[in-house]
Amino acid sequence: MLNLEELGKLELDSISLRVSGGRELNYIDGNFDDWLENEDMINKYMIEIEIEILGINLQNDKNIKVGEVRGYFFESESVMDDISFHYLCDSISSDLEMMASAISDKNGDIREEFCDFDENLMYIDRIYVKEKYRGLGIASYVIKNIKEILGFSINLYPHTLILLPMPQERGEEGSLSFIKDEQKNKLFKQKLEKLYKNCGFKKIKNTDYMLKKVE
Repeated sequence: MLNLEELGKLELDSISLRVSGGRELNYIDGNFDDWLENEDMINKYMIEIEIEILGINLQNDKNIKVGEVRGYFFESESVMDDISFHYLCDSISSDLEMMASAISDKNGDIREEFCDFDENLMYIDRIYVKEKYRGLGIASYVIKNIKEILGFSINLYPHTLILLPMPQERGEEGSLSFIKDEQKNKLFKQKLEKLYKNCGFKKIKNTDYMLKKVE
């Protein structure tokens, strides 16, 4: 639950969510089915998602960005008839390849105990809330309701969520980066793991990844 009382002390009445995610249909020059058959596999099976979290002040009708969630939505393997999940992830980035390795079998397909053949999966790459607005239930609210949020806004419904607890901080230039100080990183990682466990995530054996089946 959002802590509206504490949110009010920061002169905010509520939060708003701006969700973006979709595919670009580029270079269509003929029959659409022919174009689709030859379309890049990454664009066919994976969609980048961004949820911008805004704090709202109703009195002056202003909003400020307080955080964000970013990730990758993967179509169910039932539509991946020409590649494996691991191959797809390996084609995108080393980070996604590592994630895929944690949940794939020897054939590169997602193991059934993590995600069924006809279910969609979302890898949450980033969850960030500005320090001033932490402890108000914002991150947990978005995580717990992410299926409904994505379903209502862009008609995408993840059945399995996976993430890697990696503490991040904003540098002097404003960009996000991983915390380099070992002690600080360890402390923040423990806090993140506690947060995600409270949101229903469980550790994947022999990895640092955490997974949640969404009802």
